Amino acid sequence: MASATGSARQFSVRIPADATPGETKLHIDVGADSGAGGESELVVLVPEGAQPGDRMMLWQDPETQKWQAKLVRSEPSQAQLPDVANGNVFSRLVEAVRLAGGFVSAKLHRAQVSPGLFGLIALEPIAAGEELLRIPSELRMLMSAIQATAPELCSAVAGLELTRPGLRDEVQMTAFLAKLLGEAMNRENVASSTANTVWLSFADALLDEDFRSHPYWKMIHDAKLTQATLAPSLEAEHLAARSKEVLQSCRLLAQKVPSDMLGAGFGPGMYMHARLCWLTRSFDVDTVPALCPLADMFNHSHEAGVHRECRHEADPMVLTATRAHARGEQLCISYGAKANPLLYRTYGFTIAPEYEPAWGFVLQGKQPAAIYSKYLPESLAQLSIHFDTSCIRDSLATALCAAHGQGQDAKEFLRELCAHCCQAYELDPDAGISAALAALRRARAADPSSGAWWAEMRPEDLHPGGSSPDPLLEDALRVKMSEYLALTVHKEVADLLDGHLSEANCLSGGARAREALKSALAQLKEQGSFEP
Repeated sequence: MASATGSARQFSVRIPADATPGETKLHIDVGADSGAGGESELVVLVPEGAQPGDRMMLWQDPETQKWQAKLVRSEPSQAQLPDVANGNVFSRLVEAVRLAGGFVSAKLHRAQVSPGLFGLIALEPIAAGEELLRIPSELRMLMSAIQATAPELCSAVAGLELTRPGLRDEVQMTAFLAKLLGEAMNRENVASSTANTVWLSFADALLDEDFRSHPYWKMIHDAKLTQATLAPSLEAEHLAARSKEVLQSCRLLAQKVPSDMLGAGFGPGMYMHARLCWLTRSFDVDTVPALCPLADMFNHSHEAGVHRECRHEADPMVLTATRAHARGEQLCISYGAKANPLLYRTYGFTIAPEYEPAWGFVLQGKQPAAIYSKYLPESLAQLSIHFDTSCIRDSLATALCAAHGQGQDAKEFLRELCAHCCQAYELDPDAGISAALAALRRARAADPSSGAWWAEMRPEDLHPGGSSPDPLLEDALRVKMSEYLALTVHKEVADLLDGHLSEANCLSGGARAREALKSALAQLKEQGSFEP
């Protein structure tokens, strides 16, 4: 019997409708290599209090080989998360990819890397430069491949009146994947399927993903709590709009597209699951999004030890270790140098602020009309502006050039707009943001160039009353402080140029943006325009 030492194995089993809590026993195929006392199946008693639709999460401790179980409640909603009870999803997907011409290192294994989080680990030591994965383009899920595979579905979607430009491709890709997921949901045994392709095995793997922590789901299940926790961040508006748009698109598909094209399992839950698979797990190649089997299982790290290479749509996607990895170590890639607000809205997580590569704020939704009407032409009255301390975004460049074109001082526009937006955080009564801003003031009192608010946070600020850590509160605070710091950096540029602030007293984390903005504003004054 093969040993699973050094790796964690996990299964997700849905409580059936006819189960009797405390009496019904579920027989779960875990394979002969499970280490479960030589047995190929587990027998699990449905716990007292379980309800149909709840899930049993089972995982095997990599050291003790003992199995552990946890009951996960289903959340009442029109959009329920899908589930599948499948024990060998990863190994089947690996086998399918290899048979189809891809390369998968035998040293890769999917395991639980922290509570509730799975990733890829090294089964054996991995050397720097070692190739881990090579996925040919024909195995990736691309828009062109989807259109070739499901032309009728794509044609039906193309004829819909959607809410915004550019949504058509997104809906086509999501509807196609939702159909694959629905088929996977209704297959009892993938291995016996006559259509056991890479995409089918990939769909089984995607079906096991749990997006309950993603803000789109949170907006659906408890919009008031999520919005209140994120306030005054404008990300709440973005997340509410996007999650609503997903459900509206699903409703439109159900009304206008024949049900046989959408598949038997089509519904809000499956469609949202498919959309979040695309949002959180796709890669852009030649600016075209693609889902890449197995490559999507690498988690993000600011100290990524794996490099992804795929320059053109026709190229294979190759993942290579950039440093040595020990046995049992997690293998991570980078999702990009993104500020926490963008990480959260896309992937549903944030990183510790000390590792955040840049600060960011997006002015979206309802813009400050008085400032916009004073500095910008009416044609830009609804312009969303992205402030990023790693670069000058096109939207900010457009706004600054437009203000100058109106005969206004672009520098004053920058100062007034950022000061206005900062007030929303400074006046917010929430204890969390108040404590973080006080911590920032303490950090800057000791070192005016420091933005390390997290280093000055007191234990009672992080967990008032000894409360347990709340992931939503932690993510929300990181998002809001990233936004506030981004605005502060941009506001300081105007103060610096006016001589009200010295370089030594400006936030050091904004040095790159500050230099770029100083140069841009000088060009604007001398030449009337600039390019970011």
